[in-house]
Amino acid sequence: MINAQHIQKDTMQAVRLIAVSPAFVGFGYWITQVITDFSDRYAFGAYVSGWALIATFLLVFIYQLYHLFALPKHPLVIEEAGITDTRTSRKLIPWNQISNVAKKGTFVCLTLRRKFSAEYGFSLLARYEKWRRRDVGPSHVLLSVTHLKTTRDELFDLISLARTHA
Repeated sequence: MINAQHIQKDTMQAVRLIAVSPAFVGFGYWITQVITDFSDRYAFGAYVSGWALIATFLLVFIYQLYHLFALPKHPLVIEEAGITDTRTSRKLIPWNQISNVAKKGTFVCLTLRRKFSAEYGFSLLARYEKWRRRDVGPSHVLLSVTHLKTTRDELFDLISLARTHA
């Protein structure tokens, strides 16, 4: 029998990125305003780079606001019945449906049983991350430690310990 482990979100990471983003947006805007003569060979590339900088850091700003305000205080809960990661889905993953736990890069990867994997509703962001990483199959759940107050190794050890006691 294990106690429920509530992994807290790291709000300071989001606050730091929210604080830095306007500076990069301002720098990108400054680049677009400085370049008025497009006769120079590199001027158009710099102009496009300025707009790309603006777009990228506006998206970073919005995404960090989402993480700061929309995510629950404990996005990852490890309990006796299973594990819930509200960033990938709202559903509980029972321990008997997890066939393997492994470290993959910066993620902890859970391998689900095929039948349960088909029923498990992945969020859009989780599906994109699985599509982007070619080494992850359809029955894998990637648990990121981004925006969490834990490390990958601590999370792996915690999940492995919880699986042995379940």
